[in-house]
Amino acid sequence: MATQHTPGPWQYIPDDGTGTLPAVLSAHVNVGGNFYVAQCNVEADARLIAAAPEMLTALTLALAALDQLHREGMREYYPITDQARAAIVKANWRYPA
Repeated sequence: MATQHTPGPWQYIPDDGTGTLPAVLSAHVNVGGNFYVAQCNVEADARLIAAAPEMLTALTLALAALDQLHREGMREYYPITDQARAAIVKANWRYPA
């Protein structure tokens, strides 16, 4: 069963030099303040996680465009659509039919 992810946008918060690990916060605020999405040991991981909602949106739009090209007979792009769809499924997201 898929669970709903924390809505984006997400913000990358770097290590502030005090020993605080790089973190990812949601723009949505809960009772205690900003909602932590992730805390990472590596800044590159935190930046990648923070970009995930926008990357998912972009990939979903690109997949829709590739599906349209496929329907128009441009089948050479079909292997890319399989990869894009697999990446979306791996993120535990359903591609709209």
